[in-house]
Amino acid sequence: MATSRSKQRAVHPGILLAERIAEYEGLTAYRVSKDCAISITHGAKICRGEASITVPISVRLGRYFGDAPDYWAGLQLAYDVAEFERQHGKDVLTSVRVLEV
Repeated sequence: MATSRSKQRAVHPGILLAERIAEYEGLTAYRVSKDCAISITHGAKICRGEASITVPISVRLGRYFGDAPDYWAGLQLAYDVAEFERQHGKDVLTSVRVLEV
């Protein structure tokens, strides 16, 4: 479970969202939040890496940017798994037995 990947800090998908927004001249997190019917405060927290991208937000962002509905949720899941492994991987290795058949 503990891999070299899990020792590095993963990039929060909100940071990737902020970078995506910056690719478009004049586009802001405020505008994306308004256009996607997401709370302005929550949208800002996502872009700072302080809040998670939920499935409903992933679907909204997917529609907005032309991505698959699960694209942003998939990034969030990958981030959450990497962070869990980084923080708890050793504990899981020692406390969870592998099924033997």
